[in-house]
Amino acid sequence: EIDNLELNVKNLIILDENSPNGTQVANVRVTNSIQTILDSTNRTLIELRFKLLTCNDTFTINQETGEIRVLDSRKLDYEQIKELFVNIECIEINRLHEPKIKTRKGSINMLVKLRNLNDNPIEFHLPKYEYSIEENLRNLPHDLNGKLIQINDPDLNDGSN
Repeated sequence: EIDNLELNVKNLIILDENSPNGTQVANVRVTNSIQTILDSTNRTLIELRFKLLTCNDTFTINQETGEIRVLDSRKLDYEQIKELFVNIECIEINRLHEPKIKTRKGSINMLVKLRNLNDNPIEFHLPKYEYSIEENLRNLPHDLNGKLIQINDPDLNDGSN
């Protein structure tokens, strides 16, 4: 006899930052439920109930199916947080309070890593920029330090944008 529910979910999820509300993230499954036990009228005696123990202000879980979706995309900003640790619990509920059936529960962890997107566009202060360079110029003037133009990207992301 197994006292705990065994849950299965992909343990590493890569999710785009700012993914829209309602975006599917993962599906949690129970691998050893006795949910198939029926009463004399073919009603299921056992129901599963899923619950998020962490990150429940960022994600939501369908308590009956275990499907996890984005609840608040504003919390998925790579510049603020790079990854989220999600703890999920499931419990078997004895619908008819059958004394022979023991209530069981289990939990599992999932790591959601945010994929960095260039979500802050480059800002240009003039509508048009023009530069002239003499033909066959071997060395740039000293005051340019080897630069022809410099553009600043206000996005705080790591890496190239």
